[in-house]
Amino acid sequence: MIPIACVGDKCEKRAHLMFPGDSPYEGGFFMGKGWTAVVADNPPAVNFLCPECFQKEVEQNHVTTRPRTPVNSPVSG
Repeated sequence: MIPIACVGDKCEKRAHLMFPGDSPYEGGFFMGKGWTAVVADNPPAVNFLCPECFQKEVEQNHVTTRPRTPVNSPVSG
């Protein structure tokens, strides 16, 4: 398990991210209900948000709950 912290403004909530089994890992589990990972301002980095801070970010239109369509880069021939 890896300790994580919420990036929300003045939020001090903590949780853990668990990667089960042997590596390589394709996914993990948040050891806390409602935690979310979002793409950071500097991809491919990610930020962790507790449920309350995630909801605030959604209400301020900083993040979306809608799935995003991947953009494929054009392949030069």
